[in-house]
Amino acid sequence: MQVYGHGALEMLRREGAEAIEIWCVSSGSRCSNRVTVPIGSAIERWGPGMPLVLIARRARCRSCGGRGAHVQLAAPPAGSSPRYEWDQRRILWLRSELARLEQDIG
Repeated sequence: MQVYGHGALEMLRREGAEAIEIWCVSSGSRCSNRVTVPIGSAIERWGPGMPLVLIARRARCRSCGGRGAHVQLAAPPAGSSPRYEWDQRRILWLRSELARLEQDIG
């Protein structure tokens, strides 16, 4: 699964993800504002091929006006949902991808 490459939003939609979270991480800001964006709205705004890393780079905080963000999957809904097939391997893989991406950008 390539969540940070081309087609990430469409792939997340197909996998059953319902939303992404975008966190403000602009340099020098202690804002930490967070917004949850439904996958459908994200695809309408940025298109199905938009990589999450480009959303993060282009994001501008509505609270402090700073640029830069951390983008991640919103947590799956509580309880069992047939649309989510989260297992420990997938969660660990996502965390390792986030760490790799942060090293590449940083």
